[in-house]
Amino acid sequence: QISFPATTSALPLIQAGKLRPLAVTTARRTSFLPSVPTVEETGLGKFDRSSWYGLMAPAGTPKAVIARLNDAVKKALNTPEVKRSFQEQGIDAAGNSPEQFASFIRSELEVNAAIVKSARIKAE
Repeated sequence: QISFPATTSALPLIQAGKLRPLAVTTARRTSFLPSVPTVEETGLGKFDRSSWYGLMAPAGTPKAVIARLNDAVKKALNTPEVKRSFQEQGIDAAGNSPEQFASFIRSELEVNAAIVKSARIKAE
């Protein structure tokens, strides 16, 4: 059997010896499983997919509010408690700017649209 679970759900099973990781789906090895190769390193070709989390606000939210939210999230991500909790779950948290996140979302949409198109997936 093969599965592509998020690190958050797979890491406890891997640590307990109940799941054997074959590869990580990110472009680089993860610090949580440094001995596990990437999909590309296994010879299966380029592959870079990962789970991610982000905070969004309604369209039209004032830039000052967005900036305050972004600052608060970055501050929280840098506290020892949050860092430790995320590391225990296999989450590599990295805050970025609203502009960087918007660019990332656009990129994800393009990649996923290409996958859907090449697989000829149609809504039913």
